[in-house]
Amino acid sequence: MKLREPYWLDDVSPILAQGQQWAVTEFGIENIRGPYHYFIPKEDLPKQLAEGGYMWPYHMSSKNWVLADDFDDIFQRALEIHQRVTA
Repeated sequence: MKLREPYWLDDVSPILAQGQQWAVTEFGIENIRGPYHYFIPKEDLPKQLAEGGYMWPYHMSSKNWVLADDFDDIFQRALEIHQRVTA
């Protein structure tokens, strides 16, 4: 998949950690390359599935435009950063 610089990059919150397609931002997680400006508030990161496990990696793995490994790495980093900030 060819990743292009998005038109919305100026609207992304300040970046705290960056992957290839996703970034941990002050807001939470935002994609920085790809077809959509997708963002997840830091307050929503801990959401769980009924059967256990975090909801967001499962949800995002169903999207054909998402680099799942990159999202998983950034998701883990976001949990570390934002739990440390809010603790």
